[in-house]
Amino acid sequence: CNGSFFTYRSPLRVDDLLSQKQEVESLLNRPVEGRAWYVIDLQWWNKWCAFTDAVAKGENLDLACDDYPAEINNTNLLGSNGKLKPDLLREQDITLIPGEVWDLLVNYYGCVHTDTSVFKRTAVQTPSGRWVVEIYPPCFSFIELGSQNTRFTGTYSESQTIGHLKSIVRSTLKLDPNTNVRLFIQDGLLCDELTDDSMTIGEASLERQKVIYFKLEVTNGPKANELGGSRLGNNVSSPSQYGFGNWLPQLTSGNKQLRGVCGLSNLGNTCFMNSAIQCLSNVPDLTRYFLGNWKVDINKYNPLGTQGRIASAYAELIGRMWSGLYSYDVPRTLKREIAAIANQFYGYAQHDSHELLMFLLDGLHEDLNKVIDKPYIQYKDAGDRPDEVVATEAWGNHKARNDSVIVDYFHGQLKSTVVCPDCNERSVTFDPFASLSLPLSEVSTFLRVVHVWPWVCDDAQEAGPIRYEVMVSAEFFVRDLITSLEELRPHHEDCQYFVAEVYNHSLSRPWHMNHQINYQYGAPIFAFELPPGRLIPVQFHQSNYQNISGWVGLPFYISIPPDMLQPTDEYLIRSIASRLRAIGIDLQDTFTTNHVQRSANHKSGDRLTGSSNYDPVESETDDPMDENDDPVCGFLHGRIHLTDERNQEVDAISDRFDYSLFKVRVDCNGVEVPVQWNYQTVQFKCSKAKDSLLDCVRRFIRTEKLSARNLWYCSRCKKEKQATKKFDLWSLPKVLIIQLKRFRSTFRSRDKIDSFVEFPVKGLDLTPWVLRDTKEQFIYDLLGVSNHMGYLGGGHYTAYALNEPTQTWYLFDDASTRKVDESHVVSSAGYVLVYRRRDNECRTPSTIPTTSDNHPVLNNGNASNSHLDADDMDLGSQPTVYRRPIPQYINDDDLTNVE
Repeated sequence: CNGSFFTYRSPLRVDDLLSQKQEVESLLNRPVEGRAWYVIDLQWWNKWCAFTDAVAKGENLDLACDDYPAEINNTNLLGSNGKLKPDLLREQDITLIPGEVWDLLVNYYGCVHTDTSVFKRTAVQTPSGRWVVEIYPPCFSFIELGSQNTRFTGTYSESQTIGHLKSIVRSTLKLDPNTNVRLFIQDGLLCDELTDDSMTIGEASLERQKVIYFKLEVTNGPKANELGGSRLGNNVSSPSQYGFGNWLPQLTSGNKQLRGVCGLSNLGNTCFMNSAIQCLSNVPDLTRYFLGNWKVDINKYNPLGTQGRIASAYAELIGRMWSGLYSYDVPRTLKREIAAIANQFYGYAQHDSHELLMFLLDGLHEDLNKVIDKPYIQYKDAGDRPDEVVATEAWGNHKARNDSVIVDYFHGQLKSTVVCPDCNERSVTFDPFASLSLPLSEVSTFLRVVHVWPWVCDDAQEAGPIRYEVMVSAEFFVRDLITSLEELRPHHEDCQYFVAEVYNHSLSRPWHMNHQINYQYGAPIFAFELPPGRLIPVQFHQSNYQNISGWVGLPFYISIPPDMLQPTDEYLIRSIASRLRAIGIDLQDTFTTNHVQRSANHKSGDRLTGSSNYDPVESETDDPMDENDDPVCGFLHGRIHLTDERNQEVDAISDRFDYSLFKVRVDCNGVEVPVQWNYQTVQFKCSKAKDSLLDCVRRFIRTEKLSARNLWYCSRCKKEKQATKKFDLWSLPKVLIIQLKRFRSTFRSRDKIDSFVEFPVKGLDLTPWVLRDTKEQFIYDLLGVSNHMGYLGGGHYTAYALNEPTQTWYLFDDASTRKVDESHVVSSAGYVLVYRRRDNECRTPSTIPTTSDNHPVLNNGNASNSHLDADDMDLGSQPTVYRRPIPQYINDDDLTNVE
């Protein structure tokens, strides 16, 4: 075939994009309620925003720039089952757009997915009246007691109530409206009945995918309390105790367990909470307190507390974890109580273990604060008074309003000094802290993997692109990458390198020299060695698979000479064949005779000429093809199609043809893809030596200069100034919590620092770093570590903790536990460290039992004995409270170093 198959499509106009941007912004500002919403890949959305913003600012419109959005592609959001991956986070992996915006963008840019229902969500109203969009709505299976068969399943909303679920059972099974429906959930040996019909699914903290058992009772049948059962949050030690032993599966053995070695079930992305609880559970002094007479300290009048609900839920959980009866437990009640007053923990989203730990400690403190009437205190300036006097006064003021076991064990004191750069005015304050957030070292250089697609295949080259590692800096631009690459492999004399990113079997547009690449994470980068010209991407396509329109294999670019206005299909085929041969692709080994017989003149069995003898420059001509001599071209003939940016096929060309709007699609239906490539998100390799915990302490106490966005008001100059600020350790607590600042945010991105920080398991000596003049020794031993593995937004939390009775380290990974050697505890995953002072001061008060021998939970296995009943507390209504947590002091991102 010598004819052309292109069609002219007028390029996008600036007015069109401006109108599109205005319409999208208008739709985004409409109310949330009652609308359909769609999940969209954040990378695509950011690209669209950047491109339209540039157009709005009057920048030159370049449809070939890498910021121009192609068709919507959510492939990276889908798992192998065709559904959304389970741990996607808003504004990190995905964002939500209204249905009207989705339709507009799909109509304009196209979409690779034929079935988009998997991305559709609906806004629902929470009990507080807020409208929210649930990315992961819960899915339940309902099983009747006495049966092992699922009666029905369904997807629901976190805002639906338990009463609504009961109504669904009645309507689905076509029962009499007066039929009493009882619902039960079961975790191992623990059984809960869902008795509060007004409680929502979200408030009950039910897992996203949960089996719910139901029992039907006639109206004149036995009452609920006659059949036994427990309210949600009160646990049953054995299912058979309530007649459920014949139908509830036994998920735990019931054998005697080691006290404190108890896993925690994942309720749905709650590994962050489980990790924090395990660290806190293994603080011996605090656990002894909650296994003792802790109720005497409950402050039910504190408006900042929960009238004891958080403390009660935590005490019950600790009682079961240290009873020796369970191999794992379900922290549902504690999660529910925390989420009731902290909306950020409502639902199933992943969160930060340090954030949860700090909130839990603050909630316990307010519930156990012995101060009933907090006095008003007029704070004084330090002036010229000695530090010892000012610090003692500040600590006394803090204790006058905050007096609890949490303050006794976890609170320390920092000295903060701010100095005006002009008049040297000094402001000195002494503030309490519950944790130290220590900055990690800035990594200056990285090793980055780059794959080169050569112009000519090397004799010694294995099939596939050539892999190189180049050293790059954090300020990583395309020009720097090419400079480093050419030192390792100079390009062909007639070619140059074109750099692009391969993402979901698709290519980004070639990056310009000043393009800055994400310095820590990114999709694989390819450098295509091609002669100068106009580039057209080539992508491989197969029939629909799991709701995906079929981009497969490894795409690449071909180059069209600038003066060639009408390339024939023969020229395109030979160009594609040349690029395949350049990486050693031998189609004779890839395709069967039947596959190649699409070309009538092809001889089956002909073997492809050796790649090393092939001259791609000479072969890329418009001469008619002899498919008998070239099985590669024979295979490609009839399979290639030129498509626009909406993946719509075109069949004609004009002199106004813009190559940046088009790509070549190679259909591979029924055959193997010529270029298979197993690629994943790539993480840079840090080339810096390991860090130490004391190095982090040094950075924490160094003098910093406030940024221009974080000015300080000088009382002497009467102006805001870019002052210097310095922290000093004044007094350290008995239990020291340290957060390693692995997560950081900038205006443009959020990322994680994976560098290794060496921290001591025993003998952390902070005495030299304490500014206060004291003879005390501040030597600490490690109790627990909250670990974070993986990248920001999609990782997993575990914990290492030291079991005090056995002095053995254990790994806690949600419901599973196992003994580990001490050498495993220190790793690059360490995120939150919990230390305990080595002196004799860190003991429980004499009024609290120092052993758990007399604790009812440990002796009787009856967790309800430690339950704080509503009647005992005179609870009444539950007020809305506003949290004011103790500060966690950090070296702020808005601070810059002072040399």
